[in-house]
Amino acid sequence: MKLITLKILTLFLLGILSNTAFAGNEVPKEKVYSFIKQKQSAQWYIDQANVWGEYLEENSKDADGWLNFYTAKRMLKLYGANVSHEDLIELVKKIGTKIPNTFEYHYISYWNAGLKSNSENLEHLNKAQELGPNRVELMDDLLTYYEINRDKENIVKTCKRWFASNDISAGVYAWNYNMLQSTEENAILITFGDNDTYPSWVLQHAKGIRQDVTVINISLISIDSYRIKYLKELGIPQLPKKRHDYSGWKEFKIAFVEHLKTHTYRPLYFAISSDKEVYESFEDEVYNVGLAYKWSKTKFDNIAVTKRNFEKKYLMDYIKLELQNDLSQGVVDHANTNYLIPLLTLYNHYEESEDVRSVEVKQLIKSIAMKNDMEMQVAKLLNETNSGVSLVVDDPRKLETGFLKVNDTLYALETEVNNESYDLFLTDLLKQKRYDELNVAKAAAVNWRSLLSSSTSSLTEDELFKNGNPSDPLAPVVNLSYEGAIAYCNWLTTTYNSLEHKKKKFGLVEFKLPTEAEWEYIANGGKQNMTYSWGGPYVRNSKGCFLANLRVGDIDDVPGQGISSETECSASNIDGAIFTVRGDSYYPNGYGLYGITGNVSEMTNKKGLVKGGSWNTRPNNATITSKESHDQPSPEVGFRVIMVVK
Repeated sequence: MKLITLKILTLFLLGILSNTAFAGNEVPKEKVYSFIKQKQSAQWYIDQANVWGEYLEENSKDADGWLNFYTAKRMLKLYGANVSHEDLIELVKKIGTKIPNTFEYHYISYWNAGLKSNSENLEHLNKAQELGPNRVELMDDLLTYYEINRDKENIVKTCKRWFASNDISAGVYAWNYNMLQSTEENAILITFGDNDTYPSWVLQHAKGIRQDVTVINISLISIDSYRIKYLKELGIPQLPKKRHDYSGWKEFKIAFVEHLKTHTYRPLYFAISSDKEVYESFEDEVYNVGLAYKWSKTKFDNIAVTKRNFEKKYLMDYIKLELQNDLSQGVVDHANTNYLIPLLTLYNHYEESEDVRSVEVKQLIKSIAMKNDMEMQVAKLLNETNSGVSLVVDDPRKLETGFLKVNDTLYALETEVNNESYDLFLTDLLKQKRYDELNVAKAAAVNWRSLLSSSTSSLTEDELFKNGNPSDPLAPVVNLSYEGAIAYCNWLTTTYNSLEHKKKKFGLVEFKLPTEAEWEYIANGGKQNMTYSWGGPYVRNSKGCFLANLRVGDIDDVPGQGISSETECSASNIDGAIFTVRGDSYYPNGYGLYGITGNVSEMTNKKGLVKGGSWNTRPNNATITSKESHDQPSPEVGFRVIMVVK
């Protein structure tokens, strides 16, 4: 059983999808873990499913390969990425024909069936344990099985084995330790997923930590047989109905929590990662005390409790200093965002009381925010966004213009950033008197004539710029620094997120330079392994019209029969330009993006690495997989912005 509750899945979708990475053309096979253990994007799982699938065509007896392939497919199902439960059932059947009588087959079969307690499924669990008694993959399944049967002896044994395996991240343990320490003595703590349940049980049974706390997982407690045993053990009356007698999952959860409120004398807490809907109806009786919420009919000083927890009970050094290469570090970093609510409360308390500890807390808040791309949101809460109010943009819809959808969370600007848009940014910096930033961001003027060869130096202005002038408002901005491009992206992000409008499309977004993999993904236009953004290996179409603004003086005439005249090819799709032209010249790619190949080389998020080639790049150096190095501002380099929806 791999518990994936709505809350945990939502956390991962928000965190993981907002940092989508896209693979290039050469994807290495990697060990595939559940996103409960390792933070990866949906695209990463797609890539791994593809490479492991191809590998298994030639290596169909590789049991570990099938486990990686199945795990990738299962994660894609949870992401809603065109993999259904029926697809997984058929995959398990296929695996059974390829690697029967292996640990991997029986483990996958049990995992795929979930919590079905029929004899066939239990046989898969028993066979997996027999064939791989020390496999850590089994630990959560075994612990779940013993827990729902309330086999206390084996619960303890399994927790000790799991702890001894070093499988769970120290950061995950520290987070769960702090959650347990958030509660009073003999509390009941409602948890909602894997990473706020299993590590807590292991700490309790393997290390003797806070064994007075009863940790109840809201998903597991929906199993009627388990709930009946557990409530009897706790001396709590049974629910009046079985799980499926309720109209839905939400109604059951709310009914169970209300039942506990009515029938237990023990303090009741909810993990901070919990689903708000279970206590929404009595939200004014729920108080944050750190990594948990306490239900209390009477008001109390929860800030004082939070302060005590952070100052005297919590383990926090693991956030301040990472001392190991942790496979689950991304998961830990994301879980640590749950500290932000209590830490911000604590920061305000220290500030109001002029306590110097506010400095340390503020630093901790910023550290957590930085690791989760939340600097802008946190800066706003810390009242550090005074420079984020634009004086030239008052409608966020203006900043949405020109961004085309690539997938549900990723949008790309249809052209490179042009002179007009960049000048607006510079004007805003000037009006806000942000002179230091303005000096960094300014694009240096270009003496274009100085770049002409001897054969073109005598051209008139009309001849030189017959298809467009580099100073045209819609031509790409060039000769700016990498830092200037980053500042522009940050300006877009801050401005957009700070503006409100009833027709604003998105809540929170991030504008940024693409990674190399993201750039290649959008460049391919929805296809794979493209040579150029239009697909084929040639830089002219069948009429001889050039398809991009490149250095084409020495290109032969294939596939066209000679270079066509301007009467045959419109000015938008012949390479009559010596330098840059308008960003929407030439044909767009499959996503509707112009100028992916040629015109100007486009920056990536890695300083100095540019892609796509420019007006001065030979075609064989402007393929989608090609890369160039430009460490300094150049008339050949501009940038394109992508937008990630949070």
